[in-house]
Amino acid sequence: MENTNIFQYKVKPNYIYKTAFVLVAVFWALWFNYYLFGTISVGVLSAVIFISSKGLEIDFENNRYREGRIAGKVCTGKWQPLPNVKYISVFKANVVSRVSGRSGAGVSSNERVIKVNLIHGKNGRLTVYQTPEKEDAFEKACLISEKLNLKILDATTANHIVYDNAEAYCDREVA
Repeated sequence: MENTNIFQYKVKPNYIYKTAFVLVAVFWALWFNYYLFGTISVGVLSAVIFISSKGLEIDFENNRYREGRIAGKVCTGKWQPLPNVKYISVFKANVVSRVSGRSGAGVSSNERVIKVNLIHGKNGRLTVYQTPEKEDAFEKACLISEKLNLKILDATTANHIVYDNAEAYCDREVA
């Protein structure tokens, strides 16, 4: 049974870094195979890093959140009180990733995504979801809006639209 008072978001993992770490760990384990404890420790650490990813978890019931590593349904990290959120913002963004070697040569990728942020304070924001699909982003924004009773700002178009709640977004006229 899924807990509807918890929202969990895993950041898309970067397998290049994870694979490189595991390969280094395997090389280390083979090279120093006579240190059994070290080999086992590196193996376990490699497995944890490979199966987990960065993420965020929101506990609506206790009005708190935590950022940390997520493996399955388990999230690590220290709980922090949820700030006084004014509204939810859904907007388009470009995410640029760059991996480079010691020589300076590298590879970069540019991905267009839709981000869902909780806006708080003067300029504070907490990114709670990121996806390439607009409808997926609004589905998550509606879920959070229902739980926290917040307005949703649709900043994916030139004329920003504010919806008073998740119900107002769902009842909109689709062009």
